[in-house]
Amino acid sequence: MLPKGLKSSYHRYKTDTQSFTSWLVATASSCGVVIGSDIVNNEGTPTISLHNYTVLVDAVVENGIALPKVLESVLERAISIRKRCARFFQSKKPEDEISNKGHWHFIAVMEDALNRLKPSDEEDSRTGSGKDVNDDSYSQLSNRFALLALDESWKEKPERKAAGKKSKKKNKENTNLNDKLESIARYDIEEEYDEYRSLAFFMAFCLFVDLNDLRDSIKDTWTEYKEGTLDAMTAAVTTNATLIVGRNLIDITQSLIRPSDFEGADSLPTTIFSFICLLSDRDHTFRRRPHDLFNLENYPMADWTFATTTILMKSYIAVVDPQSCPFYRKGNWGAVDPSKPYDERSIEEKFDNDREAIVDFLFECAFLLQTAEVLVIDEVTKALRDFNRTKKITMYHSFSSQVLLDIGNILADKKTAPYDDLRMTALRAKKNLTSFLELNSKVPLPTWPAANTAAVQKILRFIDLELTNDPAIPLKQESSPPGFSHTEFHLYKQNPIFTGLVMYDLSLRVQELGIAVTNNWVAVFPTLCLYNLLNNSPSIQAVTWSDFDEFLKVHDEKSFFVGGMPKDLEGSFEKLQFSLDLSPTALAKPGRSKRATNSTKGIRVINATTVLGAAFNTALKSERRDALSLVVMEELLESLELQPEMIPELVESPRGNTASQALKRKKKKRKTLTSLQLLKVLQSNLALEERKLEFNYIGLHGRCFEFLGKLRDRLHDKLVKYYGPQYIEAECQLPYVIYYVMKDALMSASASKSMGLQSDAMSSPMLIQAADLMREYTRAKSAIACRELMVFSKTYKANSTGSSKRKRGKATHWTAIKEILDSKPLVLAQEGQI
Repeated sequence: MLPKGLKSSYHRYKTDTQSFTSWLVATASSCGVVIGSDIVNNEGTPTISLHNYTVLVDAVVENGIALPKVLESVLERAISIRKRCARFFQSKKPEDEISNKGHWHFIAVMEDALNRLKPSDEEDSRTGSGKDVNDDSYSQLSNRFALLALDESWKEKPERKAAGKKSKKKNKENTNLNDKLESIARYDIEEEYDEYRSLAFFMAFCLFVDLNDLRDSIKDTWTEYKEGTLDAMTAAVTTNATLIVGRNLIDITQSLIRPSDFEGADSLPTTIFSFICLLSDRDHTFRRRPHDLFNLENYPMADWTFATTTILMKSYIAVVDPQSCPFYRKGNWGAVDPSKPYDERSIEEKFDNDREAIVDFLFECAFLLQTAEVLVIDEVTKALRDFNRTKKITMYHSFSSQVLLDIGNILADKKTAPYDDLRMTALRAKKNLTSFLELNSKVPLPTWPAANTAAVQKILRFIDLELTNDPAIPLKQESSPPGFSHTEFHLYKQNPIFTGLVMYDLSLRVQELGIAVTNNWVAVFPTLCLYNLLNNSPSIQAVTWSDFDEFLKVHDEKSFFVGGMPKDLEGSFEKLQFSLDLSPTALAKPGRSKRATNSTKGIRVINATTVLGAAFNTALKSERRDALSLVVMEELLESLELQPEMIPELVESPRGNTASQALKRKKKKRKTLTSLQLLKVLQSNLALEERKLEFNYIGLHGRCFEFLGKLRDRLHDKLVKYYGPQYIEAECQLPYVIYYVMKDALMSASASKSMGLQSDAMSSPMLIQAADLMREYTRAKSAIACRELMVFSKTYKANSTGSSKRKRGKATHWTAIKEILDSKPLVLAQEGQI
């Protein structure tokens, strides 16, 4: 089921009409007019027939009671959706004229009530000229409905930065409506449709409206990806969640529609499509070309009702052999030019394109039934794999396959771009993880868990077995005729949703290991302490290490600097001891012969600040069942509400979409957030987390460890002189070098002070040499992680300010990749061989 607060258009319509009808009955009753009802609907709610509305409206109008403004908007919305449905099912056949008029009867009654009851511009919406405002029965009733919480996303306008006093007061009042409405008897409208336009058809229409709204949202998402303002992971996760919303909407609607409502129909899409063709008086049997499956003049309506994918899947069932593993030979229905924009193609070209794409993917899903389970599976692949197993078409099969077609048509000749992103992400992960294993083998860390090493090796095996070479090719060649050509990584290239989810899963696992490396090896924290100290000293020339500046943006300084960022040597040394798990008593008894002693308080660690990523990672590990479910999504957004500090600044995208207002509305009206608003909030927060997810912890750790080794070599003689040859016992203790550097500076300053001399603690020779070395080191390696983000992170690139930065980022794209990836895989990637 949909999470609490997410309602379909039909459910919203029912709520709207019930609210208005209940107010009308209760208000007329307070005026002395009571109309009983012996008829109840399926939910047990009493109903009022349309012909009684006139009596009730007359009583309310005669007593000078105006419709509350909020209920006026509610009724307008209910009329609007019914008008859309009436136009949709408007018959062009002369013999249906009486039926058409009957269908508009409800709308006429509701519009008449609205026009007569709504207040004039001069009147207040809760009072009338002919009713005493002090009348308890009226004022009590009016107050209940004046607090109606209204979801007005259908006519939404941007919120002002500073709301007026009236707006704030109204929002405060609206929060208490649901409790007040419980004391009023609920009434519904008695539907009076004719047999061809029953309530079931209206429910179906509302479902199609909702599903096509979801389709439009998905199209916008992938358009942003194509334009380079959104990454494939965000687009895929958002799309997958949107599909789950659609699946729930379908389940809800189909639970309300009785089988007898569409007796003899094998599917809802083709039934509604055929019915519309009949109303339009078009020849449903006409075919322009012999291989067309229906009259393509009706293609736009077939697309809107999901009849296209339904008909295509039916044709697939008719030819597929359940005893074999079929493969599709491309170009079977003629060549399709992917470079031509989808909207500019003829109807025949669109249909041929859609037919080839859907049948090709259905064959791929049929092959998946013969192979092992994939690590992560998206909603489309799961649905169409199920279809191949059962050979039964459901509404969800039609919807999900249409979404896949939409994405392919949006991306067109860039359809394989998400796979290219995944490939580069895999190469980057392989380089970083391999270099870490090499370092770990040369400089083993006793406290590094063996399970973490196994996790690294598991990722590398996955990359080698699944992403470097396509393991399905040999299996496909065994099952296909000689000479049949198979496309490598066909599933990844045909389904961007699946590709984006695999990329997201891989990035989450690499991030998790990167944070584990940072916490266990403790090379980053001491180097950061030194970097911060040098840049807070007026007597030392500043050092620029851009990767650390970005690290501080990814992780709040409070994560590892208890009490805030230190500003002097004493504070830096104290924070350093926490990061190295050292006893703070070392400061109390300074002495050059004293060696550091371990504390039992535990080191400072960092956690992932990608709230959504961390929760999805946990879900993915839970047997990977319904891992990206809508329930998880709602819980995550609730946690973001409860922890405002975890909500980053929401920036407006180039397409003008922002989720900040939606999130603010959810805080005020927890029960009125629409599914599209919730999905937009999810997308915005996923996009904002992307630059954090793409940050290379392992690479930064490696550079910090390299710097520490160079610092040890430069200061070795002095370290031996002051602390003995065993100042560190193993290579993995290199971070202690910074401890000795700071300790030496403190002792030098203390000694000078005891002799009455003026001395700057930052003038310590060891500290100055450390500053000189860091300055030398960062000339070449200050911004490697940032250059990686320019290549891999869409949000990092989009948030880079200034045209010069954007030009530089574009010009250094391949240069940056050369620094990130090994040369051989890079050449193969450029040539499209991997």
